[in-house]
Amino acid sequence: MITKIHTSRNIAATINYVLNPKKRAEIILSKGIFSMRGAESIAREFETQSALRPQAKTKLLHIPMSFHLRDRELMERDGQAIVREWMRHMEAYGFRFDQYIVVRHHDQNHKNPHFHLVINLTLADGSAVKTSYIGKYVKIASMDATGRW
Repeated sequence: MITKIHTSRNIAATINYVLNPKKRAEIILSKGIFSMRGAESIAREFETQSALRPQAKTKLLHIPMSFHLRDRELMERDGQAIVREWMRHMEAYGFRFDQYIVVRHHDQNHKNPHFHLVINLTLADGSAVKTSYIGKYVKIASMDATGRW
């Protein structure tokens, strides 16, 4: 699994990208989202929670998780379990995510199978998600999950 970390200041643009119907997007996991009525309602929920920290410039983490082409069958069968394991690793390293969605794109068969994890950087209590050394721990969690699967 290869992961990259992107930050976003624009919630609606990020949610619209990952839920683009042309990508045949499918939400496979979510937390802290109560209305699954489309990109607009999901973006509103992210914005509502993000408003608890109005001073924050960066609103989201966007982490694409890409797998090798030969892992397509594994992804279809166990993708949700792999992402859940990755999340457990991140929690074990002290990271807490109160609101997120994990989206699988099915747009092109010749491309690497991949997910998009979108995380709100504001927790439900209005505090900030800890991001110190997150790049290091994202890489470790990815290597651990890859080794297991």
